[in-house]
Amino acid sequence: MGGPRRVRRGLAAVAAFVIAAAFMMSLACISAVIVEYSRFAEEARRASEMVAVKKSEDIRVMRVDAGKIEVYNHGSIPAVITGYFKVNPAGHAQYVKLEPPMVVASASSREISINAPEDWRIGAVTSSGNAFWEEKQPPGEGEPGEGGQPVPRGENAYVTFASEGLDSYASSGVVLRVDGVGYTYSDLPKTFTWVSGSTHSFEWVSPVQGLGARYLWASTRGLSAKQSDSSFTVTANGYIIATYEAAQYRLAASVSPPDGGSISLSPPSPDGYYDVGVSVTLTATANSGYAFDAWTGDASGTSGSTSVTMDSPKSVAANFFTFSVGVNPTGGSTTPGGSASATVTVTYGGGVNPKTVSLSASGLPPDASASFSPSSVAISPSSPSASSTMTIATSTSTPTGTYTITVTASGGGLSKTATYQLTTAAWPTRWYLREHMFTSTYPPYISFEKPTSGTVRISSTASSMGQGYLFAVLPKSLLHGNKISVRWNVYYTYPDSRDLWLGAVYLLDTALTADANLPADKGIEGIYTYVTATHYPGPLGGSGWLGWRTDTSDFLDLSSLTGSYVTLMVRLTDGWAGQSVSVEVDYIQILSPSGSALYTWQFTGPLAMQRTGTYEDYGYIDS
Repeated sequence: MGGPRRVRRGLAAVAAFVIAAAFMMSLACISAVIVEYSRFAEEARRASEMVAVKKSEDIRVMRVDAGKIEVYNHGSIPAVITGYFKVNPAGHAQYVKLEPPMVVASASSREISINAPEDWRIGAVTSSGNAFWEEKQPPGEGEPGEGGQPVPRGENAYVTFASEGLDSYASSGVVLRVDGVGYTYSDLPKTFTWVSGSTHSFEWVSPVQGLGARYLWASTRGLSAKQSDSSFTVTANGYIIATYEAAQYRLAASVSPPDGGSISLSPPSPDGYYDVGVSVTLTATANSGYAFDAWTGDASGTSGSTSVTMDSPKSVAANFFTFSVGVNPTGGSTTPGGSASATVTVTYGGGVNPKTVSLSASGLPPDASASFSPSSVAISPSSPSASSTMTIATSTSTPTGTYTITVTASGGGLSKTATYQLTTAAWPTRWYLREHMFTSTYPPYISFEKPTSGTVRISSTASSMGQGYLFAVLPKSLLHGNKISVRWNVYYTYPDSRDLWLGAVYLLDTALTADANLPADKGIEGIYTYVTATHYPGPLGGSGWLGWRTDTSDFLDLSSLTGSYVTLMVRLTDGWAGQSVSVEVDYIQILSPSGSALYTWQFTGPLAMQRTGTYEDYGYIDS
């Protein structure tokens, strides 16, 4: 009884195990199916995306030469080139990976360096897995790399126009016209997307006018061999390449300054253009007052002739040198034995190089000499002006008179002149006397006399007011920078503590004459511009004759006086009715800056009145 039951229990256990195992296997199969389906879905998604990318990529590969291909991206998105295949004629392929990958923007091209003979096929590989093989042309339709791949009628074809032989000098001129639109050198290469079977026009311009260059069309290759075609029918992808040859370059020759001279060219050219390789000789000729200085630009040197070879546009300038010379003041005076000075200024007027200009003088009076400090000056474009002091020294034997002295400046192949007028005059021996009324209320009663053989006295009575003058006319150049000394005495009848300036020495900016018409309502100080040399201080509480004294001026600065001659005047003023005033002069001296006497006047000659009985009497006294 127990044996059969054990057998049934064993069978039941086996059956349960089998059922469990079958169930587990079913679950495993279901899981595998689910995993496989998910993997298939991902691959399908990726494949779908890849197909979408591949459809958007439109790459053309052209062979440039054995070491280079050019990749053109005609697609709407950038393409990433990760490498390329190269396949030999036997069909063996090798993949070359690019490190780093090369990005080619939409509607542009880039070159890739390769190492493969021209009979090997090249295929560029993108990051999406596309391989684009170089396009081969049917026989007779251009050269390798210039297209010729037929395109079915109605589909897009890509035609690229490019040029050879032009350079940046042609950038300003129209090179190509396509369908009536002009394109410059900088626009090339230019790719057009045209429908296969459509008709277009093109023209390679000749000559091409560039920046100082002219280019001539030589040939066309690729999809066309023509210079121009008014009915070009699109049938294939490819190039139309024009070859140009530089025919002429322009030589721009200029002169600086414009009126400095001229340039002659050999051989001549009507418009400045020369065939490539021609040697042109330039010769500079200076106008009057100029000298050739130097060539600048595409030529150099200081010789009057130079040459250039026309292997590019050239610009050459001929620079001419000139300068001017001036003397200030233009004239001066001195006495025999004295000297006169002036400033000589030399000014650069054109050129490029520094120059040294030497100075000299001619036309001097007898027994006179001229010196310059410095004797030469340096001028340049950066320091265009320089000065020297000219001193003309005379001797006691130099005759009096007026001399025109020529100052000559020489340098840089030029000599320029200026003139200086020198007057040598003896010291005046005649001094003039003049009475002047400055108020009609108290008319002047001025008298002139010689109390001693060497002195002169000017007096005003107690019942008058006015001024009395003792004066001489001298060249300003004799006095400027020197000193005046006077020995004199003053008389006043009434003690006064003030300094009344009874006597003064003036230098008037005029050549006064004894019979001059002087206004009656003002003193000499209100009539002329003047410089005060010195005055007699008094009466300062004194009366009667205040005492002989010598007063000396400082160095005379007469730059404010405009005339060439001045009036040296001793002036008496009586501005106080009821008082008697006198000024008596013993001598007047001109002293040098060192204090030595250049000239002394004592009034030893006769005194003569030329008009009396008026309020403007006048006369003279010889010294």
